[in-house]
Amino acid sequence: METASSLPSYHSPAGAAAARKRRYLPPAPSVAVMWEQMEYLMAHPGSNCARDCPTCKRLEQVERWLLQPFK
Repeated sequence: METASSLPSYHSPAGAAAARKRRYLPPAPSVAVMWEQMEYLMAHPGSNCARDCPTCKRLEQVERWLLQPFK
């Protein structure tokens, strides 16, 4: 087990680089993010919304983009 004295100082360049390396999370795959957003948008209209709900408007916009080639 490492002790506090054996860890690099975060004030040194090597310590700062080590801290950045431990904190880095790679981005999620774009396809996974798009599917998650689509699932959220498709599930939203069942909820009670205000007349000018931005999420409902976003769903309409996405539907127009996706269905445009078929019109």
